[in-house]
Amino acid sequence: MCPGDDRDIKIYTGSKDLTPDDPEFLAQDIEHHRANGNMERAKLLGERMSALNPDNAGIRALIGNKTLPLSALYQLRVLMIFTAMTTIDFSLPVNILSSAATTEMTNRLMETSKEFYDNISDGAAFTFYYLILRKGVDVPRNIGAQFASLCGKDEDEYYITLGRSVYEAVYNDINKTIKELGFVF
Repeated sequence: MCPGDDRDIKIYTGSKDLTPDDPEFLAQDIEHHRANGNMERAKLLGERMSALNPDNAGIRALIGNKTLPLSALYQLRVLMIFTAMTTIDFSLPVNILSSAATTEMTNRLMETSKEFYDNISDGAAFTFYYLILRKGVDVPRNIGAQFASLCGKDEDEYYITLGRSVYEAVYNDINKTIKELGFVF
């Protein structure tokens, strides 16, 4: 080979056979979503969802004139955060974006409501709700019934309806927010 002869040098241009398990695929995917603004949108979504609580106007309207005990308001917020996390996971079709959104939400909760976050991360409520989702049978009604049970109001139709209504409202609000943020796919 002569000096300056570079015929044996190969330039790597990327593999067309990358799978989602390949680190290079992940890196390219992250860069793609960073460049088109999706990562920023996901973080904004997570930030917004971390602010969910029973004092939000739409939820306050669902509660109506009834005064709920603090334990029920706590359970309501747990349900709202659970719904946010699972809806984001189901509604954002790219895992990296749903992970970015839920990570941002979790980080914000740890910053602003550490005690609440510590309680829900160690609590059983999420497990009960996940089991209902996995079963997939009349999810809103069964989520409402589980909410009522966690409040100690097993057969109370007001609590069952409130749980169902809050679950549906948060689910719909998150999907609306995802559309409004204009994710690019």
